[in-house]
Amino acid sequence: MNRVVRFSLTATAALVGFACQDRRTLTSPPDAPALEIRDGFSNGNPHFFFVFPIRSVDLQPPNTAPFNPDLAPVVDICEWDGSACVQQISHLTMSAQGLLDRVFVLPQAELYLALWRTDQLQLSADKIYRITVVVGTRVLAFADVNVVKTLQQAAEVDRADFVPLLKDQILPIPFRIEKGALCDAQDCDSKSIDLTQGGSVVLATTGDRVDIPAQTSGQVVTITLHPCTDPNGLGIDLPKFGNCLTVTTDPLLAAPLSPPATVSICSLHDNIPALVHAQQDLVALHRQDITPNATLVSALPHSTDFCPRPIGAAPLPPARNWMEAGWRAVRHGVASLFGVRPLHAATAMLDVGGGGETPVFSDFQFALPAKMTILTGAVQRVLANTAVPIPPAVLVTDADGRPVGGARVHFRITSTNGGSITPTDGIALSDPVTGLATLTSWQVGDPGDHSVDASGFGIADPQNNGPAEGFDPFAPAVFPGHADLDMAQPEVPLCTGHLTFSATALAPLLVRPVTTGFASAAGLVLPLTQANGASMQSGTGVLLEVAPITAVAWSSSDPLGTVGSVNTTGLVAVVQGNDDPAVAHELVVKAAGTAAEGAMKINSYAFDHLPRLTTLVWRPVVGAVSYDVEYQFGNGCTAGTAVCATWAPHSGSPATTASLGYVFEFVGAQPGRWRVVAHGVLGSILSTSEWVYFSYLH
Repeated sequence: MNRVVRFSLTATAALVGFACQDRRTLTSPPDAPALEIRDGFSNGNPHFFFVFPIRSVDLQPPNTAPFNPDLAPVVDICEWDGSACVQQISHLTMSAQGLLDRVFVLPQAELYLALWRTDQLQLSADKIYRITVVVGTRVLAFADVNVVKTLQQAAEVDRADFVPLLKDQILPIPFRIEKGALCDAQDCDSKSIDLTQGGSVVLATTGDRVDIPAQTSGQVVTITLHPCTDPNGLGIDLPKFGNCLTVTTDPLLAAPLSPPATVSICSLHDNIPALVHAQQDLVALHRQDITPNATLVSALPHSTDFCPRPIGAAPLPPARNWMEAGWRAVRHGVASLFGVRPLHAATAMLDVGGGGETPVFSDFQFALPAKMTILTGAVQRVLANTAVPIPPAVLVTDADGRPVGGARVHFRITSTNGGSITPTDGIALSDPVTGLATLTSWQVGDPGDHSVDASGFGIADPQNNGPAEGFDPFAPAVFPGHADLDMAQPEVPLCTGHLTFSATALAPLLVRPVTTGFASAAGLVLPLTQANGASMQSGTGVLLEVAPITAVAWSSSDPLGTVGSVNTTGLVAVVQGNDDPAVAHELVVKAAGTAAEGAMKINSYAFDHLPRLTTLVWRPVVGAVSYDVEYQFGNGCTAGTAVCATWAPHSGSPATTASLGYVFEFVGAQPGRWRVVAHGVLGSILSTSEWVYFSYLH
């Protein structure tokens, strides 16, 4: 039997005799703090368990995870007042000398054991003492101790509440720490390393590891490895692949390491982007440090790793093909995490922060450094509220100009006068064959200057790029084929690259009837400032104007061939009126300038502008001094026509004017009609026009 185990069993023999007797909970004095044991049995760390004599002899750990024998736990005992330690009583470590007041690891029993000697401590039965188990700066569990005077009192204690301590005796403190105890039950591996001796920590499920050579001086640190919390890996926009590994150290390193430590990524999986052979040498390991105020990412220099190789294999045999030797180059040529940098200097964010108050993490993953430029659509001119003819396109390439696939480019509108992009989230992935990341469409808004920003965290742009001369990605220098580098290279912090696309939205020309002499309807201001439709009596012509005034070319579309056309001055020839409620004689007139165009409809069943400003134009009547304008809206109409069951007067109808035109704002998406009655000087009716029909779509 192991000598330490035999001693621990002997030390507890006195308690075994009464372990199975009837147990009662002793009550503390009314003013004493409540007693508690917190471990995996009682809502504590699910991978830490006290055992007998701290717990009852029949309470056994479930052993749901492997025992971790590689830690350096510390057992602290203090006087406890219910909220804080009043006085430190004992500090038990694995490095202490002797057999007592020391922590041992018992691999065969899968336990740690501390033997606490109390005969010289003058403990009081009126006080509570708290046993705390700590690894690094992390408290894994605690148990409150109450001093008893007799074995009978100790036998009556329910160890679900507190630990009985027979005055002036040795208290064995056995406990089990499982893998997962230091990473909230995740898949992880932890190990305490004396830096003066060095050591390695390996994540068993992947083979990823940390290797620290022996230091001339240092402290004991606990290193924990586990897969990154974010299943998508590092928060960068470069194409990523392979495992994402999180490394933490506890406590803070007292000094930089020299020689440096190395962390190696030793396994790959299926999320590998398309890479050409020459890009194998460009892949770099990246480190992400998340702080309370920022996310910092660096591309790390290439170095050799400590990944295991097949027995008898050459360290780095010559490349036979890119799929085999290329990936070997990635694994063995760029898997080093810290390169030649000291662990503390290169991985400050691996530590859990000052005093362990603010945990921060470092995540590591392979990515292909890249840069981006504008391919097409940099500067365009387009009519307001329409899509640009060439959607913005970004070309993403590697250091040597080859296309990079799988890079994520974020497009967003940065101007303030409206517009939209598709896809609406603005994210486009670069194509693996062409390296292009494009928007499906970009529609500008109101007249003025518009802009779209294309960005990628870690993707360099022509003005913000890597340390080499010229335009290069954010990455250290690369020497293809050289696994061991003779010269130190600094890591390169990643920044966010930006490209700007611009478009000028041109105001469309406003085409409208010349409004001189037109009467103003209620709420309208002449001349008109909105696009509008015109309803015209048969045989009527109208002069059209544009705003702003500019040189234009006039044209018209006459789908029925029955309506007049427009000449070079904007004069619409005599038209056939829309006096048939079932047939529209629509004319679309356009004015095109050098940078914009405008249009309006005449005699249409399908006016679709808002507000529904409607211009009425009629022929003069000889002798008429005034005109009554009647305008109505229809009810119960046949779809697509102005054939309606009933008609009702529009608000403001009839209206009287001396002009040959009138403007009003129609109500509703429905058919309408109007006519004019001419009056002589004495008020008599000289002529009544036909009804002219129209309709609004919305």
